[in-house]
Amino acid sequence: MTAKNRNFNDYKDFIIEQGTNYTKWNSGKLECWMYRTEPFATYQNVTTQGLNAPTHRSTWTFPHAFISPPTVIATGDLAGWNVDSIGNYGQTNTLVYITLSTLDTNPVGKEVRLNAYAVGRWK
Repeated sequence: MTAKNRNFNDYKDFIIEQGTNYTKWNSGKLECWMYRTEPFATYQNVTTQGLNAPTHRSTWTFPHAFISPPTVIATGDLAGWNVDSIGNYGQTNTLVYITLSTLDTNPVGKEVRLNAYAVGRWK
C-alpha cells in the first residue's frame, strides 16, 4: 500500500493534530507536556519531618482541554537542589497546580525547573 492510497481505517489509532506540546489521537487520547523555568516564589510553608519547607506553586494550563481531569506526572528541581517533594495540588480538565517543596533555607528567586506530562481524553 502506498502513502497515496493508504486507508487510515486500517490503523488502530493515528495522530489527528499535533503541536509543540500536545498530541491528539483519533481514539480520543490527548497527551500534553511542558517544560519551563520560573523563579521560586513562596506560596506557603509546610513542615516536613519537623523542618520548615518553603513551597512553590505553579499553574499549568493545558494547551487543549480534557473531558475530565487527566493523569499528571510532574518532576522538577530547584537550581540544582533536590526537592523534598513535588506533586499535583489540584486540577481541573483545563489546568493543574504543581507544587514543589524544598529544604533549602533561602529558595526565593532561585530557578525552578518544571517538567510535566498529562494524559487523558479529549473526546
